[in-house]
Amino acid sequence: MSMPSVPPGSAREFRCAGFSSMIEETARHAGHLDILRALIDGATGDHPRP
Repeated sequence: MSMPSVPPGSAREFRCAGFSSMIEETARHAGHLDILRALIDGATGDHPRP
């Protein structure tokens, strides 16, 4: 399935770029916080230690 084309320089193109940039930044910061949490409590992964 192909994506519909978006004219270069359109408002929709800028919204899409901005939205994907926000998702990328959120994921990056969440990863940083996960690393800090692991350093503090020693737990890794999705499940706490028993």
